[in-house]
Amino acid sequence: MWNYFNTPTQGEIVSHSTGDYNIPTVGGSLEVGKRFDFANHCFFIEPQAQLAGVWENGMDYTASNGLRVHGDDQTSLEGRLGGRLGMHFDLSQGRAIEPYAKAEVIEEFLTGNTVRTDITNFDSHLSGTVGRFGGGLAAKLSQSVYIYGEYDYATGDHIQAPWSVSAGLRWQW
Repeated sequence: MWNYFNTPTQGEIVSHSTGDYNIPTVGGSLEVGKRFDFANHCFFIEPQAQLAGVWENGMDYTASNGLRVHGDDQTSLEGRLGGRLGMHFDLSQGRAIEPYAKAEVIEEFLTGNTVRTDITNFDSHLSGTVGRFGGGLAAKLSQSVYIYGEYDYATGDHIQAPWSVSAGLRWQW
């Protein structure tokens, strides 16, 4: 995966200022999981594991008010263990719905992501452990079209996310 972030900034600490910088980014992920159906395919459990990493190039810029900003290269190596538990309901014409609950533990292994200004250092690492819990609904609309919606809550060493909502569409051929 390759991204290139172009980020305008604004601030009003003492006076209004703006800045602009670009960050080349490379990342990748390996995820494994297996679905186990039981009770005549009415229930399922799906353990999962993931290892994901990303590197972002450091940045240097001067804000419009003269404030110099330097960011070290940013790195992340994250491991995730968890799973889903749900029910499967067959509907007419090959359609199906699956409500599910999920729980996972995420560990960020790396530290040291620092941003420095003329006067202050900010340590932006999120190392430590996070628990994420949620539920959702997946629907099979046809042989090749699926939709889902999900709600998550996360809490951990450096993060509190009281809610997160996601939805998606998958088309497979």
